[in-house]
Amino acid sequence: MFIRILDCIRTDHDPKLVLLAVLVSLISGFTVFAVLNHARAQKGGARHGWSLIAACVAGGGIWSTHFVAMLGFAPATAVSYDITLTLASALLSIVIAGIAMPLLMSTALPCALVGAVVLSAAIAAMHFTGMRALVFAGTFAWEPALVALSVGSAVLLVSASIFIERLANRRRHRFVAATLFGAAICCLHFTAMAAAVVKTDPTLAVSDGGLSEFLLGLSVAFVASVIVALSLVAIVFDKRAHRASADADQMRNIIEAAQTSIVVCENQEVIATNRTFEQLVGLDQAEIEGTP
Repeated sequence: MFIRILDCIRTDHDPKLVLLAVLVSLISGFTVFAVLNHARAQKGGARHGWSLIAACVAGGGIWSTHFVAMLGFAPATAVSYDITLTLASALLSIVIAGIAMPLLMSTALPCALVGAVVLSAAIAAMHFTGMRALVFAGTFAWEPALVALSVGSAVLLVSASIFIERLANRRRHRFVAATLFGAAICCLHFTAMAAAVVKTDPTLAVSDGGLSEFLLGLSVAFVASVIVALSLVAIVFDKRAHRASADADQMRNIIEAAQTSIVVCENQEVIATNRTFEQLVGLDQAEIEGTP
């Protein structure tokens, strides 16, 4: 079974485009988690806006990875792509990813893991809809065991990525999570490709007007470029958030180390104190914070 998957990658795909597909999936994974991390710190409309951006990045990354790999797919017949189904596959992945994002931003780990399953469904739905968009003189036959393996591996890897990212929300863990998310996209794609047996039939009529590989390549390049741009934006926000968090930790340590009682107020309300003040008034921090 695994030999069949490796053989599919080695013999039926262009190695350069396979590596490019892997790179796109990794960049997408990093950007998704960076945007998600930023979204969790927001409130109200900003939170929803960043959640939508995360969904677009996830869906676009899944779509781009799939079609970069498909551009490297070399069946024994000429192919084109149905425009409607190609666009529908992109929209479908973004919509399902959008359903997953609020779950992934939940503070409850079980909700986040449910979101991981929904995000895996976005990968699967996009792949099999994208395969339906392939126009050629023939049909596909599917190997059920490999199809099940492709979906199962995606669910497992996406769940692992969410668990690691939530377990220790640090940048180095985010890189691990991004790698697992990219691996989920690639594992589902190439395992499902190994499950697809192409049966050519020269007698079948192939309709004209499909999306050529050249136009598909331009579309993929545009979407991938947007994801890279968003990745750079996410890095800037991530660095700012990390710097602000480090400054806040440093200030908190200074306040806690002081022998003088310190009370921090905002809008005539206590928002923080140190232990010296707590000992002075005989109250815990939870009892003091929020009082006028």
